[in-house]
Amino acid sequence: MDGVFAGLGLDITIKINSRRLMNTILQKFGVTAETSPAVIRAIDKLDKIGAPAVCAELEALGVPAAAALLQKLTPAKTYTETLQQLNDFDCSEITTVWQYAETLGVDTVRLEFNPSLARGLDYYTGLIFEVMVRDQDIGSVCGGGRYDNLCGLFSKEAFSGVGVAFGFERIMMALEQLEKLPKTTTASQVLVTVFDEASIAQSLSIYRTLLEAGIASEVYLQPVALGKQFKFADQKRIPFVVVCGPDEQAQNMVSVRIMSSGKQKVIPVQQLAQYVQGYVQ
Repeated sequence: MDGVFAGLGLDITIKINSRRLMNTILQKFGVTAETSPAVIRAIDKLDKIGAPAVCAELEALGVPAAAALLQKLTPAKTYTETLQQLNDFDCSEITTVWQYAETLGVDTVRLEFNPSLARGLDYYTGLIFEVMVRDQDIGSVCGGGRYDNLCGLFSKEAFSGVGVAFGFERIMMALEQLEKLPKTTTASQVLVTVFDEASIAQSLSIYRTLLEAGIASEVYLQPVALGKQFKFADQKRIPFVVVCGPDEQAQNMVSVRIMSSGKQKVIPVQQLAQYVQGYVQ
């Protein structure tokens, strides 16, 4: 998992905790087995709604010393300090995983022991984890943990399992925001932009003209900011971008940018195919 995100070039934090440890802490603070699932779901909202709101929910659930419980679950500045904060509990599951991570060459700067990490689903029984991309407010991009009883619901045999899920859309969002998506190549020679809704028909007409001239082209189709359309062409390494805004349309002209040089020229629409072919050939 650490290697996957390193390969993607994402700076991550892997938060780890133990549901076994959390259950022990909750019991110590007087949380009953009946209210424990609801309490864990409330704690799971800590990053989303903040400590005061979670504390209010815990008090509504009848948790004694809710503020003290949250303070106990709040991670300290360092791994060692967090362990010291929980020195009256058995944290051996965490320390063992931490040691194995070091053995496997995981940079522990990317690891965080967070006793408040809950993973709200009830079936987790042991180690749990979440992966966050640093400096990106998009939530977790990966998460999972150990469950000792879940698989037994679908089998006559009892056996344990560990599950992990990757948030593909969030990972893609992080890669896009951090400009880490690889630039792709394309057979298209021209991207025809769309200035606004009213310009779609004109853009499609220009696109058809280029295709009829044997020039591989594509049209963006969405009237988003031109900067985004130019960025799209740059990522796909499309060498020419055509813009036909209201001013160009009024004069039956188009603006053509050569992406490699940034040179831009306004020419009549009927000369566009010839202009592009002059560069391509």
